[in-house]
Amino acid sequence: MSVPATPVKRNTTAKHSSPLVANPDDQKQLAVVIDYYHETLKQSPDALEYLNSRGLGDAELIDCFKLGYANRTLGYRLPVRNRKAGAEVRGQLQRVGIWRC
Repeated sequence: MSVPATPVKRNTTAKHSSPLVANPDDQKQLAVVIDYYHETLKQSPDALEYLNSRGLGDAELIDCFKLGYANRTLGYRLPVRNRKAGAEVRGQLQRVGIWRC
């Protein structure tokens, strides 16, 4: 008698490194998010083109004011929400007002 094999569940989502960690103070966490989206802007030709069309495309201006592009990719880089670290990071980001459920 053989026992039917159950298929192994595999995660199909891409794994990304998280720029955020659980439990630093709110200001440090906010600074990490600002830096993340600032880099996202600098890597997005479409976002830079949009700023340029509005007269805001100067690189010095973008760096001075840390302009960013919130393209909703941060969520892919957070720890999984059903884990302790993921719940803590998401809770902290909600508390400071930059993350919605």
